[in-house]
Amino acid sequence: MLKEEEVSFLGASWILLPTVYPMHRVRSSEFFWNRLKEIGPVESFLEVGSGSGAISVMAVQTGLCRKATAVDLNPRAVENTALNARRHGVGGKLRVTEGDIFDSLAAGERFDLIFWNSNGVFLEEGASVTDHERSIFDPGYATHSRYFAQGPGFLTPSGRLTLGFCGKGDRLLLEQKAAETGLSMEVLAEDGQGSHPHWLLEFHSKAVPR
Repeated sequence: MLKEEEVSFLGASWILLPTVYPMHRVRSSEFFWNRLKEIGPVESFLEVGSGSGAISVMAVQTGLCRKATAVDLNPRAVENTALNARRHGVGGKLRVTEGDIFDSLAAGERFDLIFWNSNGVFLEEGASVTDHERSIFDPGYATHSRYFAQGPGFLTPSGRLTLGFCGKGDRLLLEQKAAETGLSMEVLAEDGQGSHPHWLLEFHSKAVPR
């Protein structure tokens, strides 16, 4: 039977519940955080797919943002994020909600920075995956397409839409999916170490010709 763990990540102690993404075991989590914290400070931060909540908690703790919202589809991850927010004393500045990408947010909400460490491994459209597998696989990149289509509508005028992506995914297809929704892709940072590369990407609305 799987049990709650206490794990170390970036010099702090965190609760990790069963079926929640193990951020302490993968190089990418630390890489994405170290690049993200260079973007701030901002007023508001949204993390899609918060998992344990470590990045959202640290975003508030370190002053990357004044307030944060964390969203996850996995109820265990939502519970896990809330537990770690209380453990680290940021529960009053970190809102946690259960939902699929942006579905649990109000239409008028806006954020200065949105980040998603995405489930970038591609499967053919229609492939069946469990809720746990959805943290890794995205059939047809349907979830990514929704992120690109809906994300800009939740940004402030100067807000930034970012995504953490791994080399086990199809970056060319990802860029194509973004272009189909009117976004261009920029590589903000690359980590070429480890078994496969990782990139912190940013997506911009394409300029409308005058």
